[in-house]
Parts: sequence; C-alpha cells; structure tokens
Amino acid sequence: MFLNLIISQKFNKAAEAIRNMTAAPSDDEMKEIYALYKQSTVGDVNTGEHCILTRLVFF
Repeated sequence: MFLNLIISQKFNKAAEAIRNMTAAPSDDEMKEIYALYKQSTVGDVNTGEHCILTRLVFF
C-alpha cells in the first residue's frame, strides 16, 4: 500500500513536469513519454506478436 502511494506520487510529479514543459518535446522524447505512460497505466504487454508483417518475415 505504501509503495503504491510512493509510485503514485512519483507519477503525479512526472506528469506535472511534462505539463509544465516550455518547449515541445522531440519525437524521441514523445515516444519515451508515451511508452512510460502506457507502462504505468496499462502495464506489461501480455500479448504475442501477431502482426501480419511478423508472420510474413519470420514464417
């Protein structure tokens, strides 16, 4: 429970820092921000790679 509170506080602090950015982030920074957001809100990816391109290239 205490760990969840610490993580939540860190997330809120990071979200506030992003909201207060004075310059637009670069594409690479946006990708990292989005990846961290998805990781924190959805969690680990729990599906396999079922993309048609993966099947075409590797199978």
